[in-house]
Amino acid sequence: MQWRSGGGWQEALVGVDDVDRWSGWLADVAGWRVLHRGQAGPSLAAAWGLPAGLRIDEAIVSRAADSPTWLRLLAIEGAARRPVRASAQAWDTGGVFSLLTRTGDLEGSYGRAIARGWLAFNEPQLMAFEQHRNLNVVLRAPFGIHFGLYEPQAPDARAALCDHGLEAPFNAQQMVRDIGPARDFFVAVLGWQAWYDGSVSLACNQFGMPENHVGMPKDVVLMRHGAAGGEVELVHWSGFTGRDLAARAVPTALGHAGLRWAVGDAAPILERAARRGLAVRGPVNVELAPFGAARLSAVTSPDGVVFELVEPH
Repeated sequence: MQWRSGGGWQEALVGVDDVDRWSGWLADVAGWRVLHRGQAGPSLAAAWGLPAGLRIDEAIVSRAADSPTWLRLLAIEGAARRPVRASAQAWDTGGVFSLLTRTGDLEGSYGRAIARGWLAFNEPQLMAFEQHRNLNVVLRAPFGIHFGLYEPQAPDARAALCDHGLEAPFNAQQMVRDIGPARDFFVAVLGWQAWYDGSVSLACNQFGMPENHVGMPKDVVLMRHGAAGGEVELVHWSGFTGRDLAARAVPTALGHAGLRWAVGDAAPILERAARRGLAVRGPVNVELAPFGAARLSAVTSPDGVVFELVEPH
C-alpha cells in the first residue's frame, strides 16, 4: 500500500463498533484481508477534536496490498458515536451511501452476507445501463454500511474478476440534495472531471422502492480524477423527497464516515472550498499508520461527505 497523488480517493473511513469482528465479516463475505492492525496515534484524535486519551482501534482491509483502494475500520472507545445512515432510505441524502465493488461470484458473496445476518435492498437482479449489463445487489450491513455488488454479464464479463469474494471498491456512491452544487464541488473545488452526466431510468429495483416507482428517472454524475483510485457517483432523485443527514457525516461517526485522497498540495483546494463557504479543517501534522507522517486537512462537500486530504511527508 502507498499513497498516490494524482488519482481518486484511496481510503474509505468506516466507523464500526469492533474492528476484529468487522474484519472477520469482510474476510468471509468479501475475501478481504487485514493489511494493517493497530491503534491510531494521539495526533489523529487531536485532529478530529477528540479528548486526549481516547483509544482509536483500527484495521486496514482490502483484497491485496497492491489494491488501488482500501477500507480503514475505526472503533473509538469512550466516544459517543452516531450512525450516519442507519435508518436511512435510499433517497435520503447526506454522506456516502455505498461502496461499489465488482465480483465474479455475486451469488456467493450475497449468500455469505445473508448467512451473517446482513440484509439487502432487493434480491440480486440484472441491471442494464447503456450498453453494460451487470448482475447487481446492494448489501445492507449494520450501521447503514452498504456495499453495491456488480457482476458483469456478457459481453462485459471479466474473466480476471475474483471468483470468491469482492474486488477492492471502485466507487463511493452518494445521494445528493442538488446535483448542481454537488457537481460543482467535485469539478471546481476538487478538480475532478465528469465522465458521465445525465438522467437515468433503470428497469430494475436496486434500492427497495415501491414497485410502482421503479424506473423513475434520477440525475446521475460519475466523477473521476486520474487513472487510479476510487471514483464517485452522485445521484439526485427526481421524484422522491427524503431527509437530509449530511450533518451526521463526520469522521468519528458509525458507518461510512469519509474518504481520504492523497494530494501534492491541499492549500488551493482548501482556499476554493473556503471561498464557497464550505467547512474546512487543518492542515495539521499527524501519524497515519502504517504510512508514517503526513499533513492532514479536510473539506466537506455540500452533502456532508468529508474528504480528508493527505499530503504524505
